[in-house]
Amino acid sequence: AVAAAVGAPCSLVRQRAGSRRSIRRRSDDAGEPEESRATIGLANSAQILLVSQSSVDHLRGLVDGRRRGRAVDAGGGARAAAAGEPGRVENRSSVAIEFGRFRPNVVVSGDALPPYDEESPAWTSLEIGDAGPEGSVRAMLRAVRPCERCSMVGVEQATGARTAEPMLSLSRFRSGSRA
Repeated sequence: AVAAAVGAPCSLVRQRAGSRRSIRRRSDDAGEPEESRATIGLANSAQILLVSQSSVDHLRGLVDGRRRGRAVDAGGGARAAAAGEPGRVENRSSVAIEFGRFRPNVVVSGDALPPYDEESPAWTSLEIGDAGPEGSVRAMLRAVRPCERCSMVGVEQATGARTAEPMLSLSRFRSGSRA
C-alpha cells in the first residue's frame, strides 16, 4: 500500500525502543555525564538541521568571489585577490550554492541575522508556532551542536555531479584565512 501511494518500491521501518544513542552537545562537553547528553535515533548527528539564509548567501559570495579571482571578507565584501592568495582561484566554472545542498529541515532568515550566527552558543533553542491558549509554544527545538557536514554538500542535486565547492571555500574561510 505504501509503495502504491509513493509510486516507488519502499518499505516502512521502525526503530526498536531503547535503541537510541547519546551524543555530545558540543566539543567542550567531553566530561558531560552520559545520561544528560542529547539522544538521537536514525540520524548521523541530529534529526533536524537548521541553516540561515544569510550563511548560505555569504557562502555563495565566497564561492562566486573565488571563481572570479576575488577574495571575500567575513562581512561579504569582495576585493581583488593577489596571485597566489588563498582566496583566489582560476576555475571559472559556475557552481550554484543554494541551501538545499546542506539538506536542512529548517531555514531561518532575517535582516538582523549575521552569517553563521546559528552556530554560536547563543542559539540554545528555537520556538516554532504561535503561542497556544495557555501561552505554550507548539514546538521547541533544542540546539545540540554544530553540524559537521559530509562531502554530500559538494554534489549538485539536480545533476548528481560532484564539485569541490562549497567545501573548498568553506574550509579556507573557516580555517582562519577568511579568504
